[in-house]
Amino acid sequence: MWDRLYAFRCESLIVASKVTNFSSLLSSISRFFFEALKDYFRGWFVIF
Repeated sequence: MWDRLYAFRCESLIVASKVTNFSSLLSSISRFFFEALKDYFRGWFVIF
């Protein structure tokens, strides 16, 4: 029983690390898109 509990804890830790990695990846991607959009609109305002 204990080994099953330990395996479950390891699995949940792996899943949690994957989720945090995914969320950090998402935040970096959204930050990159936000910076690109800011530069894009800045270029438009320079044109006008």
